[in-house]
Amino acid sequence: MIKKRILIVLLLSALLLIVSACSTFLETERVRETPNPPPPYTPPEKPPDERMEITDYNDFFDAILTLISEHVNTGLFISYSMENESFQEDIERVANEIEYYHPIGAFATSNISVAVRRNPAYIEIDVNIEYKRTKEQVESIINVATVRYLRTELLRVLEGHREEVAFRIAGK
Repeated sequence: MIKKRILIVLLLSALLLIVSACSTFLETERVRETPNPPPPYTPPEKPPDERMEITDYNDFFDAILTLISEHVNTGLFISYSMENESFQEDIERVANEIEYYHPIGAFATSNISVAVRRNPAYIEIDVNIEYKRTKEQVESIINVATVRYLRTELLRVLEGHREEVAFRIAGK
């Protein structure tokens, strides 16, 4: 019987020791550290406008007219072949000619600014266009090829009671 009592006392003391050790373990703050997984790969952002390659004066002229017809504010162009001395003058002349003398440019734009950056392999041309007309006004321009077609379009405008109209007359 004494053996039983000693065994019970030993078991109770072991249980008491385990419980007291668990209580101190549960009462303390625990910090669990796990390594963070690397963030998923995200490709770098593309520039807002893709670069359009131009080769000469006429390409640049047409590219700016395209920007205006689409009512885009900025354009980035790249040239590998326009390496002559008058390059900067040609670029500025295109912007000036469109802004003041071309019908669409004179009607729709208030300012066309051009910035040129030279790299060893190519030339970047940044174009910034400020508009004095809305996109809807630019898109509503009516192209007219003949006097007869002009009369027809004028009658349609009068019938539709439009407040504003712009015609582009193709000359010979």
